[in-house]
Amino acid sequence: MCLQFCKGLNMRSISFTTVAVAAALAAAPSYAATTVETAAGFAITDNSTNSSTVNVAATGNVTGISVTLSDFVHSYVGDLIASLTHGGVTTQLFARPGFPATTFGSSSNLVGTYSFTDGGGSLFQTFANSGNTNVAVGSYSPLDAFSAFNGMSANGDWTLTVSDNAGGDQGSLGGFTLNVNSIGAVPEPATWALLLLGFFGIGGMMRAKPRVARTTVSYS
Repeated sequence: MCLQFCKGLNMRSISFTTVAVAAALAAAPSYAATTVETAAGFAITDNSTNSSTVNVAATGNVTGISVTLSDFVHSYVGDLIASLTHGGVTTQLFARPGFPATTFGSSSNLVGTYSFTDGGGSLFQTFANSGNTNVAVGSYSPLDAFSAFNGMSANGDWTLTVSDNAGGDQGSLGGFTLNVNSIGAVPEPATWALLLLGFFGIGGMMRAKPRVARTTVSYS
């Protein structure tokens, strides 16, 4: 009987453990956050490469991003390549619109603030080569989809790089803003309390001694 009782106790303990862990995991909440980081820009001179970096402290996984280039001016967009790098992955916002179909690319001017996000509007690469004197300020889709960063940790450095690949035209970038949407799990104190309670309960059950029923036999 003792053997059967102990086996039953162990099975109940295992079952209790499973329930406690499952309940704790189910109770663990997830969070969705948007982190906004801004960095200063730089001068864009002939045949040069410049970059600006922001550091994101969020620890969740990326679900989407957007990039804003403020006061972005240059007299020949066909000279420029702009890219974003994080965690060893690089995506291009645009890359010398109009080049190499024409020797120097599009001669359109950059004249203000431009935002980039997946599905944000016309493909910047195409619009900037549409023959307009100025590239209209507004929201555009990047050349390479930002979804390449999805699932990566948001934490760490994000670097914007702009290179000028020809002579004769210069410009400047006023600032660089990165918006990162992320999601992750953060156990709350109540969740940990539930998990610990389960394990303490198991410990108590394992230490408990089985009660043995006493039978009194009397003879008449």
